[in-house]
Amino acid sequence: MSLNYVQLTRLYIFKIIPIILINLNLLLAKCYKLDNILTSIIIPSPKKYKDLNSFLFLLIEELKQLGKGIYAFNSNI
Repeated sequence: MSLNYVQLTRLYIFKIIPIILINLNLLLAKCYKLDNILTSIIIPSPKKYKDLNSFLFLLIEELKQLGKGIYAFNSNI
C-alpha cells in the first residue's frame, strides 16, 4: 500500500490512502483489470492517521460476515 499525492489546489497537497480489494478467484488475466478492482475505503489525511484500525473496523467485520456466508434469495427460481 502506498501513499498517493493528489494536488487539489495550489495551496495544499492532500495525502490519501486507498484500500483496494482484488478478487483473486478470477484468472490472472482478469483479476487485475480495472473492472475487477474495488476501491472500498479512501482515507483522506493532511496529517498521519493515529489509528488505522478505526478506519478498517467496518470493512473487517463485513469480510468476516462474508467469510461465514450470507443468505441470498434467488428470484429466478
